[in-house]
Amino acid sequence: MKPHALVIDDDPEIRDLLKERLESFGHECTAVGSQTEAEEMFKQHTFAYVLLDLEIPIRYGRVPAKSMGENTLRNLRKDPRNANAPVLIITAHGKDSPALAVKLMKLGAVDFLNKPFDERLEESINEAMQKNAAKRQDKETSKDSMLPFGGGELIFTEEAAELLEARIVRSNANGYRVLKTLAAKTPQGARVAMSGKALAKALNLERGDEAVNETIKSLRTSFRKAMARKNLRVEADSLICNNDKGYSLSLGITWKDGMTVISAQEEHRRPPLAERQAWFRDQVLSGKKMKRQDYEKQFDMSESSAKRDVARILGIRFSGGGVSGYYVRKGKA
Repeated sequence: MKPHALVIDDDPEIRDLLKERLESFGHECTAVGSQTEAEEMFKQHTFAYVLLDLEIPIRYGRVPAKSMGENTLRNLRKDPRNANAPVLIITAHGKDSPALAVKLMKLGAVDFLNKPFDERLEESINEAMQKNAAKRQDKETSKDSMLPFGGGELIFTEEAAELLEARIVRSNANGYRVLKTLAAKTPQGARVAMSGKALAKALNLERGDEAVNETIKSLRTSFRKAMARKNLRVEADSLICNNDKGYSLSLGITWKDGMTVISAQEEHRRPPLAERQAWFRDQVLSGKKMKRQDYEKQFDMSESSAKRDVARILGIRFSGGGVSGYYVRKGKA
């Protein structure tokens, strides 16, 4: 199957020249002259690579501008079919301005080709395609080396929802509220399942089930990234599944509330505070806005150890949510 290229240039002579050159190179070529036409092609085809002139019009007959080319590149990177296609900028502007070159590289451009074109055109296309193929292979190899996610316990703390000691979402986000709502069982012992509309109503989300869908999509993404850092491969429904009954936590997920209320008898039986715990408590009681990270830094402790220590300190509570939250005296508004 021939590699399929997309050429985007408002100059018909350049389009014809490149089309002939690429077809002579053994590639298939589609050529368009505006941002609108290019984005329509994104929806219809999957391209092996893209040659993009920066100064193009938004549509035929309008004034060309470099911003249109930049926006075309941005939108290409959002397109599910072509997000990974290598893009070569075919304009004299790319190398004339180092700042522009850096900007375009950040947007995903892989090379710059000045007009008029020389033999480097084919060399650059080959190099870009080879690098892209190697990148895809590395990604597949990395995915194959991951272990399958086998489930785990979802723990809700005052700061975040965590699973396998990895933070999934901060406590001040809608995703945390969705997980907390689904982490329940019916009187019959079945897992709670709720439609997007019912979740939106329960959480008072103004945009309804659209907001729920966006929140769950974001949750799944952060969950996948968190598990990937632990070399675990997850599926789309490994955390939250959706069936005819609605959304529910997947069967491999159990849950635990890490914000346990301690009875008076349990408090009495607790061992005395360590010196470091007493220091943290005194800082909070003196009115300082202390965070768990302050505890970790002060005593050079791991996150998990600091969490256990701080959870055992009486008379203080976590206020706010996520990264902006801090500890205050218990009972303080």
